[in-house]
Amino acid sequence: DVTENTQKRKAAEEKNEELNRAIEMKDEMLILVSHEMKTPLSIITSSIQTVEILCKNDLTDIVRKYLNKIKQNSYRQLKLVNNILDNTRLDSGIFRMNKVGTDIVQLTRTIIDSISVFAERKDVNITFQSTLKHSVIQTDVDVYERILLNLLSNAVKFTPEGKSIEVSIFQMVAKGKQQVCIRVKDNGIGIPNDQKELIFERFGRVTRNAVRHSEGTGIGLYLVKMLVSLLDGEIKLESKEGVG
Repeated sequence: DVTENTQKRKAAEEKNEELNRAIEMKDEMLILVSHEMKTPLSIITSSIQTVEILCKNDLTDIVRKYLNKIKQNSYRQLKLVNNILDNTRLDSGIFRMNKVGTDIVQLTRTIIDSISVFAERKDVNITFQSTLKHSVIQTDVDVYERILLNLLSNAVKFTPEGKSIEVSIFQMVAKGKQQVCIRVKDNGIGIPNDQKELIFERFGRVTRNAVRHSEGTGIGLYLVKMLVSLLDGEIKLESKEGVG
């Protein structure tokens, strides 16, 4: 009996080792493919920006229209590739943080400015207000940017034309400490009560006919939750269906 149990344990260990090797190979492959996809996408977006700057007086309205479509879809693909890359790094344990003292108010304002043009094309207005003039906290600038850009792009995606998105920063006491809070509020479709937890799961998507045309991959908000946890933060959703 002892011999049989030992053999079973060894077989299970070998199977686990084989599975871990397969997972490592999968992660390495995803990272490699993501990098290979990211390079040409970056070249496309930078080339479009160059054309818009150098040939801005020679572009017709039709050419501008198609350039905008190419740029918009390139950014969408680049965002997807970045999400896959970050998700794979998190799973494989090679994601590295670089926390530095950062004025979170100024950083948030800069990120909002970078996405405002994208929102204006959909006739969605983004406003920003802060009860804090300055607030220097220890954070990873790139990670925070990924978090906020994912939240904002998601809000723009599900907010109808002519509506608005509000970003606000304020302080509140949580767990006995003063905490800095960043709130992204939209006037979009809202999330049903029975699906609120689903949106933070990997590949989780709201299953409703009304939003199928805007459905994403379901990894953006999952990645957001993982990155927020890495920053020792907390994210939660307050939503009412049909309100935002």
